Amino acid sequence: MAARGAKDENVYLNLAYFYRKNERFGALYNMLVRLQSPLSNEVDKHLILSRRLLAELICGTADLIHTDPMIFCISKGYLPIFPDGQLYEKDTLTTATVIILLDRLVEPVYPRNLFPMQHISTRSYLYLPYMRLVDLGILEFDPYIDPDQNASVITAVRALDKLSKRRCFD
Repeated sequence: MAARGAKDENVYLNLAYFYRKNERFGALYNMLVRLQSPLSNEVDKHLILSRRLLAELICGTADLIHTDPMIFCISKGYLPIFPDGQLYEKDTLTTATVIILLDRLVEPVYPRNLFPMQHISTRSYLYLPYMRLVDLGILEFDPYIDPDQNASVITAVRALDKLSKRRCFD
């Protein structure tokens, strides 16, 4: 049904569940990266970006399954481990957390353009990382982005796609 372009988001949610359960992270990543609006918006409402899902998507960018996705991403430095040594794989990621995690994967350049934003002050620790990701084309600029909201799975997938094309996961 998905291959035929079904318009029901439940098809894609069931596929996401199936792919995750069967550790087909490449298929999950490829399905989500190709998903277009309005289906992507609907799927995004029902999928929650956790540390584990982000690790699975990172593994899916190159269809890597060497070990558990969390262990793989932590060993490669894509995800940090907590000071107490725990993985906290079910932690729901906020937009602020995703900005910081994505920023760790790019070169520390100073952004060419700086724009005012509604919810992120120019003095915030998030401002320069967000502007850097926008400047590098990893994220689309959104002046109303709320750092305290749950992170968008589709936004994370599209950012990972752009990062993989920059060969950040080699």
